[in-house]
Amino acid sequence: MSSAPESEQSQRFGQRFAGGGKPSGGLSPARIALAVFAVLLAGVAYVIAASPLRVQVTPEAESLSIRGLLPAVPFGDRYLVFPGSYVVEAEREGYKPLQQSVRVPYGQAATLSAELQKLPGKLRVTTPPVEGAKLFVDGIESGTSPATLDVDAGEREIRVTAERYLPAAQRLTIEGVGKLQTLEIALQPAWGRLAVSTLPDKARVRLDGSDIGEAPLAFEALQGPHTLEFTKDGWKPAMRTIEVRAGQSATLPAVELERIDGTLALRSDPAGAQVLINGQFRGQTPLSLALVGERDYLLTLSKAGYESAARSVRVEGGGTTRLSLVLPPELGTVFLTTNPPGATLSVNGQPAGSATQRLSLQTVPQVLEIALPGYETYKTTLTPQRGVARRLDVTLKTDGEALRERTKDLTTKAGQKLVLVYIATPARFNVGAPRRDAARRSNEVEYPVELRRSFLMSEKEVTNAEFRKFRAAHNSGLYQTTSLNGDDQPAVNVSWEDAARYANWLSEQEGLPPAYREQDGKIAAVTPLGGGYRLPTEAEWEFVARYDAGQRPADQPRLYSWGDSLPPPRESGNFAHDGSNLPFAIPGYVDAFPASAPVGKFAPNASRVYDLGGNVAEWCHDFYDVPAPGGAARVDPSGPAGGRFHVIKGASWRSGSATELRLSYRDYAEKPRDDLGFRVVRYVDAKP
Repeated sequence: MSSAPESEQSQRFGQRFAGGGKPSGGLSPARIALAVFAVLLAGVAYVIAASPLRVQVTPEAESLSIRGLLPAVPFGDRYLVFPGSYVVEAEREGYKPLQQSVRVPYGQAATLSAELQKLPGKLRVTTPPVEGAKLFVDGIESGTSPATLDVDAGEREIRVTAERYLPAAQRLTIEGVGKLQTLEIALQPAWGRLAVSTLPDKARVRLDGSDIGEAPLAFEALQGPHTLEFTKDGWKPAMRTIEVRAGQSATLPAVELERIDGTLALRSDPAGAQVLINGQFRGQTPLSLALVGERDYLLTLSKAGYESAARSVRVEGGGTTRLSLVLPPELGTVFLTTNPPGATLSVNGQPAGSATQRLSLQTVPQVLEIALPGYETYKTTLTPQRGVARRLDVTLKTDGEALRERTKDLTTKAGQKLVLVYIATPARFNVGAPRRDAARRSNEVEYPVELRRSFLMSEKEVTNAEFRKFRAAHNSGLYQTTSLNGDDQPAVNVSWEDAARYANWLSEQEGLPPAYREQDGKIAAVTPLGGGYRLPTEAEWEFVARYDAGQRPADQPRLYSWGDSLPPPRESGNFAHDGSNLPFAIPGYVDAFPASAPVGKFAPNASRVYDLGGNVAEWCHDFYDVPAPGGAARVDPSGPAGGRFHVIKGASWRSGSATELRLSYRDYAEKPRDDLGFRVVRYVDAKP
């Protein structure tokens, strides 16, 4: 009865050993097969998704690894890697370790080529017979000899310098990879030897000012020129110039000293005369010379502007001979004539009377200045010659002539040509319009003005191209479909503040003081007005536009830019012409420009200034107000000290009414407009 259970137990053990059945806690054959299939499937998917990576390292690495998200699988001469970023690391003895990143794209082959860099080599440098010489590798100081240096592989220059030795250099190829190489650079001395002696002996010897001993003497000196000085009490000093050659020895012929028997104490009037003894320069007076006594010497004294003096002198033995000589001035003749008469002359800053006279002047450079009120001072330097009469004819230029000559063809740094408005005597005229003028507005109050300072005015309005040199992004915009943005069109849609900033920028370009100061974003004029660029004052603008800068009488101001009656003649300016659809178009007048025209397209006025009555209206320097009429003349007025608005002068391409076309018409604004531009002025002095 017991055998059956034992048989069943043996059968179950056999089944379990053979893998059949489903043992408690084990895997079924189906699950094992599924796991194997999954692994194979993952491998196939990896192979399908992987990209080949070729790694080429020169010279061949002794060890190489690739690090990334998934391991790299070697595949022939390549690796299969999952797309992404990897770091390749390679090593070889004698070379610097390599670590380089590579990105492998999906579905594409990638290649990494790299070159291992050699480790520095060792270089042992000696410099017999010197220790402590400075070592330079390719010009970089690298230590002192003897030394073992770490030097990068490749061709290198080793240079050596040492005090009192000639520099030396040698090129060699460093093999690197830690290999030790040796280099010996023998240094050659940079000195030579010199032997000197004197008659008599025991004279002190100085080399280049330093005492080196007593003759006879042998010593070393660096190569090159040197000065030797020999001194001995009771004897005249002697000097020699020598040239020492490196590595050579030389003996200087014995230096014979001359005994000192006497002294010559020499003075001259004037002092500072050059002294020659027997044709050799010995110094300047006053001078004391040690000379051998009881000998005759030829003494010569000379000084520029004075006659030379020559004497034969003999110095007493054992004593001092004193000599004082007077050098008479050497004179030349200059005949000076000056026009117009009445000018005065100064010579070397000292008054010298009339500028027309015969002059006897010393034969040294003489500074002549000729002055006459209302004329530019003439200044010249001349050197008269002895025995030669010279003639000098001078015609003085008036202040105005001189100023016009200095400012002729003058332009700003931005390229604007400037016109001189010269004021010789105070210019008196009225700003504004009389009450009898039918088209007069109430703000055109008439009052007297006196301009005293000459000024320069740009002959044309500032263009877009000129303004963009200051502000490159400036855009003048459009009027309907017409561009206002051409390079040669006037810059519009510019605020008064930006026009003032532009003037300051011009001043900065030319080193002139700014006419405006800016604080907290607000612009104000510097007072009093200096010589920097600025906007024209209302008075200056009217003086140029209505009075032709003084060419018209003060009681006959110009009414319009073209004359004194309407309508404007053909092509007299850019206004609101017939057919322009502007509110005040001038009947029958055509100027061919629907908006602003290129500056200077129409004829200038008598002052050679363009577009004062048309094209665009212009910002003025002044704050706007309505002034009180009459009163005393206002000298160089520049408007109120403050305000909200600024004055605008001149008609524009929008203007067509009799009121706006008048040169006395004044407008005001605080914001930019598409028919509002500007021009610049600056003061200029009659005398530089």
